[in-house]
Amino acid sequence: FTATQNGLPLLGAHKPLCDVDGYYQPKQCAGSQCYCVSKEGHQIEGYTANVWEAQHMTCQCARDQYEYMQTGLIGRLFYCTGNGSYQNYQCMGDVCRCTDADGNVVANSHSVSIGQIDTLKC
Repeated sequence: FTATQNGLPLLGAHKPLCDVDGYYQPKQCAGSQCYCVSKEGHQIEGYTANVWEAQHMTCQCARDQYEYMQTGLIGRLFYCTGNGSYQNYQCMGDVCRCTDADGNVVANSHSVSIGQIDTLKC
């Protein structure tokens, strides 16, 4: 959706990026800031980065967490970076494992108890 007047795009209006299914892409940028949004384009609070620091910003963790919270379920913890990407580890219960950029457990990765998270080498 782009703001228009008389059928012409408004100068300086933000043009959102969409995926092939017509939903908003997880990362949107305007001016010097990038931020995470839901599929419907709602900004997910707390996850931003400067444009020049957002090259590897995926917003996947922020979006997964947002969608999970919308279900009303509780009990799952998400370990996101400040820019909305997944940390390189995730914990289920009291066990933590190394994960990839999508939050999936890395095959054959070592696991530690949550109390020993500082010893996990990912």
